[in-house]
Amino acid sequence: MPRKPPTRSSPAITTAEDTERTFVVRIAHDLSEYVDVAVVATDRGAAEQIVADLLHDSKLDNLKYELGDSQDGPHTCDSWEMDEADQVACTIKNGTPVFPQPPDALLCPHCGYDGTTATEHGGTFRYLSDQTIWREVVDASGSGDDRKILIDGKAEQYDEDEERNERLECRNCLKEFPIPTGLETDFN
Repeated sequence: MPRKPPTRSSPAITTAEDTERTFVVRIAHDLSEYVDVAVVATDRGAAEQIVADLLHDSKLDNLKYELGDSQDGPHTCDSWEMDEADQVACTIKNGTPVFPQPPDALLCPHCGYDGTTATEHGGTFRYLSDQTIWREVVDASGSGDDRKILIDGKAEQYDEDEERNERLECRNCLKEFPIPTGLETDFN
């Protein structure tokens, strides 16, 4: 389930004195995928319209969607004013999407951490990817407001399901970033 932002800006009426701010627009795709993009605009409505126009013109086809909660087809489904904790797939300025390039070295692009020493969060970097897991439903019982589904705590993964959205997590600032160009992943 995607993280819901703690605060949201309210729709604003555009005036000549309005200045551009950065908004996050959530894009939903298919029945279970989403992605967040940053949009420089004067208000939430303008940010959502810019993204809707880019989706219509197929200019955001290379976005990598993450599993989440959505509806049919790529469309905007939410927006809020961006803060430093938001992580986005691209930034849209003057109607042009700018996709971040992976770093050339193993260095966190957010905080500059190089992984030479362990952090207070443990370790240096973590490899992350998305893969479908499953758990057995043990029992469905109860009635009325007291209904429950008991789920086995042990999770299994579908072996035929490929890992998607491979990335690294910096254990210093806890933000994610693409695997640096030129680094080959090897599993032992």
